[in-house]
Amino acid sequence: MVKNMMVDKVKLQATQQLAMLLLCVVFYLAQVLSGNHALGLSNWFIGDGITLYKIVHVRSLDYHWWPIGRAQGIYFIHVYPYMILGGLGFIIVNIFLVSILFRRFGVTIVLLFPFYLISLVLPSKDLVMLALILFWSYCLINALWVRAITLVLIMYYFRDGDMFISLACTLAIILWWLGISWRLLGFLGVVTGSFLFVFGKSILGGIPIYSAYVGAHSSISWVGAYTFPYYLVRLVGNASNLALRTVFVDVSGGLSLSAILTYISGVSMLTAFCLAFFSFIRNDFRKRTSFASLLLIIALATLSINPLVQPRYLMPYTVAFFVLVRGHYTSQERWAALGASLMLSVLGMLTYPLLPVPMPPIPIIVNFALF
Repeated sequence: MVKNMMVDKVKLQATQQLAMLLLCVVFYLAQVLSGNHALGLSNWFIGDGITLYKIVHVRSLDYHWWPIGRAQGIYFIHVYPYMILGGLGFIIVNIFLVSILFRRFGVTIVLLFPFYLISLVLPSKDLVMLALILFWSYCLINALWVRAITLVLIMYYFRDGDMFISLACTLAIILWWLGISWRLLGFLGVVTGSFLFVFGKSILGGIPIYSAYVGAHSSISWVGAYTFPYYLVRLVGNASNLALRTVFVDVSGGLSLSAILTYISGVSMLTAFCLAFFSFIRNDFRKRTSFASLLLIIALATLSINPLVQPRYLMPYTVAFFVLVRGHYTSQERWAALGASLMLSVLGMLTYPLLPVPMPPIPIIVNFALF
């Protein structure tokens, strides 16, 4: 009896994984064959992917983007093996990563974060960062410090912001393992983040790696003041922006598929933050939920030091949150968090046009040809 149940479970998992992989293949073929516009839907691609494809494919240095670790990126785009990895080769890497993630973490990623489906076709960093952060979080929960720090260093070669975020989270988790209250660490993380937001530029601005992460973006931030209230604005913005300020119609009047999938992913992100907030308020003592909540709070506090609002950088951390706490929150807690997230989403969409904040950008159709 038990053996038959185990066999049925394995078959169900295999069927789910196969279904998800087939869905990925369908998305991939639709993206390639449609040229980023099909069946009245548009914008199947994310901008970073198109930019990186052009850098790798035409070997152009005219794009202000660091594909792999700043100066190293300029070198790598001229190296023939990396050019093969770009283009079609990167798609193979992405599908390989998806198959590993499905086998290791199940279908939660796609169901809650369909944004990653539109990361398949182009050489996007998002799936690489997702894989790195998921395995990094696994190392942290199991106190595998050398592996965790190694993964943090590797992150710099793909996305420097996530390296800063993960480094801060690693330090907080080490202190948590030493017995310091996770709520105290979360509070201190926000205090430290606000201090660095206000004074970090003058204190640490001479350090190139720090100034590149913070100072280089100051001129294009719509919230220019470096004060604590504006840091709080960024905290709220990074946690909720994708769920509250998504624009679904593009410049041609078409329905943007990437906007729809990003919105669903944004609601999932906001739900994760609601769960973490609930845990913080009631001083949750469960190991998994307190660990994951601390991870999310520190990630949010560290990202918000940057003058830009970049909630997409937080997406892999919220995926890790759901993977870590799977089965540890009750159904009542999950439904309450989802309800709060949806309510905030609707409220935000109705009220942000009335607030003194810039309107979100309207999606622009970017034509793309694989060859």
